[in-house]
Amino acid sequence: VPRAFVNLVQLQPMTVAKELASGLLCQAVHIYACSCITNPRSKEAEDKINAALASYHAATKRLATSGRYDTRDDFTVVLQPFFTKTDLPRTAHGSVDYSYFASDCFHYSEKGQEAAGEALWNNMFEPDGSKKLSWSPGEHIVCPSEDSPYLFTSKNSPKQKREASPNLNSRRSLNRG
Repeated sequence: VPRAFVNLVQLQPMTVAKELASGLLCQAVHIYACSCITNPRSKEAEDKINAALASYHAATKRLATSGRYDTRDDFTVVLQPFFTKTDLPRTAHGSVDYSYFASDCFHYSEKGQEAAGEALWNNMFEPDGSKKLSWSPGEHIVCPSEDSPYLFTSKNSPKQKREASPNLNSRRSLNRG
């Protein structure tokens, strides 16, 4: 497929689904729809789910960074890790802000889709190896700079920035105004 930029977005931690399953309505939905994630039968089952997610993250990272997609100038696959360490959006009182989620208490609402889309957009303008691992609703939108008027790939990212900065990897959760 020529002239394609494929974003490979990491999955959120499973703890997000567990925390979303609070409250009577959300508990009922999650017990019916995805109880193995939100209500694992044992610590061993929960550990198995977390190990599967970690394995999936590692596999997608290996795939995206394998060099397999770096052989052409008109096609690439870029890992976008902004969900990797993302916490749930919170209200001013510290509880989960369900306005970011649909009525199934899991998928994003229009507001959540907008915020996640902005996070993806920002990740696309961060050099490979220096991408944020989390996002918070209300972050400013990054624009291309005069020095880097393009989406970052492994081929055009500065080599000295290959290791993500510690300050980009912190967990954050803010309120969106």
